[in-house]
Amino acid sequence: MKKHVFIISILFLIVLASGCINTGNNNQTGQNTTNNLTDKNSKMKHYEDSEMSFDYPEGWNLNPGNYSVSLFNGKKQITIEKTSITAAYESKTVSSKENTVSATVMLPLEIVSNKTIKVDGVDAQEIIYRSKGDSGPSRMEVTINKNGKLFKMHLYAPVSEFNSAQADFNVIINSFKIK
Repeated sequence: MKKHVFIISILFLIVLASGCINTGNNNQTGQNTTNNLTDKNSKMKHYEDSEMSFDYPEGWNLNPGNYSVSLFNGKKQITIEKTSITAAYESKTVSSKENTVSATVMLPLEIVSNKTIKVDGVDAQEIIYRSKGDSGPSRMEVTINKNGKLFKMHLYAPVSEFNSAQADFNVIINSFKIK
């Protein structure tokens, strides 16, 4: 009997050492950045890199990149863009009496709401859009500016799923932290 227990123990250690058993941590190393994906509980996962961290619902597929992080769940999508604030983002008014240009551009989106929310302790802008002709919203954009870093979240779900997707979207928005 002791011989069988010993053999089973040795086999278990071999399987564990070979990586065939998931211990709940999945570390990925990218260029100059370590991304940590860990289970926070049975319904949530956690993402962290050198610039940000957030929780996201289990069932979403995460694809980290150098300049953005994308999440997908069926037709629902979230992209978080990472940028540094540069002079390109500063607004300036330039006028000239000689050169006046006017243009009207038809946008395929209408703004449903535009408000200020708190993300990671700072004011952020949340804009909800709907495509012209649709009965309800399908897109949300959240812009966060903190510590000289600008992050823009693009959140999308089909009109029929947008309201139910808000719970998932809010998990990410409410847990979002900038380092």
